Amino acid sequence: IYLKAGFVVVFATCITYLFNLFALSKLKPTTVSVFIYLQPVIASIYALLVGSDTVNTIKILATALIFTGVYLVSKRAKVTINK
Repeated sequence: IYLKAGFVVVFATCITYLFNLFALSKLKPTTVSVFIYLQPVIASIYALLVGSDTVNTIKILATALIFTGVYLVSKRAKVTINK
């Protein structure tokens, strides 16, 4: 059990965050943030495909909130100049 927990801590957590830092040095911050925000959605889709999870109202609402946040982060702000 210690090997399995260590694998999750080292590879699924630490290595992922190191790759996120590396991506920030190569990509725009909005691109990296979109990927970070979509990770729970991707994990949920994978869990549904392998049959280890089910869909419920809370998950649908959470996914809608994530997509709303991604939209708000990635849309361009209107610039107005007051003279």
